[in-house]
Amino acid sequence: MNLPKRLAKLNTSGGGQQAYNKLLHADSVSCRVFCKKTQKIAPTYSAGEQGVIFQKESTLQNQPMNSGDQGKLLIFSLLMAPSIVFLFGIIPAIFLGFGIYMMKKNQDFSSIDTAVKNFKGYTWLALIGCILSSIYWGNKYFSAERSYYYDDEFFISLMFAGIAFAYLIVVQVLFYSPMNRHREWVEINGIFSKKPRSYNDSINKSEVDIIKGEKLKQYSVADELTKWAKLKEDGHISEEEFNEARAKLLKRN
Repeated sequence: MNLPKRLAKLNTSGGGQQAYNKLLHADSVSCRVFCKKTQKIAPTYSAGEQGVIFQKESTLQNQPMNSGDQGKLLIFSLLMAPSIVFLFGIIPAIFLGFGIYMMKKNQDFSSIDTAVKNFKGYTWLALIGCILSSIYWGNKYFSAERSYYYDDEFFISLMFAGIAFAYLIVVQVLFYSPMNRHREWVEINGIFSKKPRSYNDSINKSEVDIIKGEKLKQYSVADELTKWAKLKEDGHISEEEFNEARAKLLKRN
């Protein structure tokens, strides 16, 4: 019974103001419970919350790969090893290896996208071929009087079909997904790097410059510190790089 009908019944029965208030309170509680359940079933996000979620995903893409994701790549490499040994996995391995090489050369993650697509395309062709072979030998296996003549061909075809299907899942879960989560970092800094490439390059350059200066003995520490301070003021190096270079200069002096 809805609220208006219950109120009308209450007035005719002379329930009084106290019963009227209890009825209103009970309906308000029911409404709040229903709203909470509805929010749990279909949560909504404001524009600001959606922006925060997108920002977190973008930040993760520009962070180094954690040990868990790197471990997945190692497991994938181990699973690929038997297929390479038995030769049928050489072509997919070449696709992925060439994709990684082109990504490092061009600093563009789309090379990995293309390599994985080629890997999956080749594997799908192999899977379809194994399925057709299984159907052909399965027909002979189940229809021939001496079925054991065809049992090797039939079961080997099924086995290879299962392996091809497994590689379709493995390359997505253990190779592409971990790298795609960190695509902006990987394309610039590499898969196993923990520091930005620009930082590593600047540190290596500073070490070479200091070593050259030390060998030639043609510089003044004060002059070198002035040069490094100028680079920091102009924004060419960070505060951390300046402090490290200054510490090395003072130590060698």
